[in-house]
Amino acid sequence: MRIKNGLKLLTYVNSKELTVKEIVDILKIVTKSPDTIKKILKLGEEKGLIIRDKGRIYFTSTNINNNIDRRIKKFECLSNCLRCGKKIRNCYYLCFEEEKYGPFGSECMKKIGLI
Repeated sequence: MRIKNGLKLLTYVNSKELTVKEIVDILKIVTKSPDTIKKILKLGEEKGLIIRDKGRIYFTSTNINNNIDRRIKKFECLSNCLRCGKKIRNCYYLCFEEEKYGPFGSECMKKIGLI
């Protein structure tokens, strides 16, 4: 499930190019496992979603999917951001069919390019 959701997440990245470090940071939303992240990137390349070259990830034009807004749910809460650990009052969750990832603060969602 994490690999499937990681591949979906690659289609939502709003960028033409990122460093490997930046895309790994984004994929940590769905998994912290380095092996799973490597599998996601390998499959993403095999499926034509990304091109890897010299430490950079280039997104193909076929993976532009601007429907991320409907996947992100915002709730008022008192929690800590799962990514940075800061206290947050507005919690953002990335929701796929069977999984919900979060909570994340607005700053972290902006840093990873999802809002």
